[in-house]
Amino acid sequence: MSWKDKIYLFCDVEHLLFEDLQSYITLLPQDRIEKVFKYKREIDRKISMVAYLLLSISLAREFGITGPIQTAFNIYGKPYLKDYPDIYYNLSHCRLGVACALSKAPVGVDIEAIDESRMFFSKDIMTPRELERLCATKDAEQFFRLWVLKEATLKKAGTGLVDGAAHIEFIDYDEDIFYAYGSVYHLKKLSGLYFAVCGSHPVHYVSVSCDELLNG
Repeated sequence: MSWKDKIYLFCDVEHLLFEDLQSYITLLPQDRIEKVFKYKREIDRKISMVAYLLLSISLAREFGITGPIQTAFNIYGKPYLKDYPDIYYNLSHCRLGVACALSKAPVGVDIEAIDESRMFFSKDIMTPRELERLCATKDAEQFFRLWVLKEATLKKAGTGLVDGAAHIEFIDYDEDIFYAYGSVYHLKKLSGLYFAVCGSHPVHYVSVSCDELLNG
């Protein structure tokens, strides 16, 4: 059976309390604990913990890997699994949800809440044609569709916004699954969220409930 990238999704962040996660802190490696408590806002601490737990669940289910997860970073700051260099992962989160992509090849994922107040127009991010379309329509769904596609592309490459995102254009791609820039893209809209996966394989989505998150 051919491999499918696994996209684990948790979309119940608003109903999960940080207190519900407190007992799981001891399961985290020290660097993740430090990262969690660097955040001032409870929502950010909560999301950071959820992201780690989602990665732990996905690794246990797909590869039988359990225990603390040790990560390292490339020169651009993209994390990778220190002890399993042939397993690739990527995390993304927003106030409504968290996504974890697991693959056997480089992969990028981005998830964003569709929020008109967070729209902005930049020539460093959008191509001239994209800017023209967005400025004319002011369409929040179209904006975040383009945004997650660009972010997922850059996250797969692992270089971040070093070269900006105006060199990649998605204005002509209306499908939810398509091939471009040497990658296969999967786009999904769910409960006020847009998320995109940029990889090399078909994908399989796995929705994780609060109970599954807290009990593995």
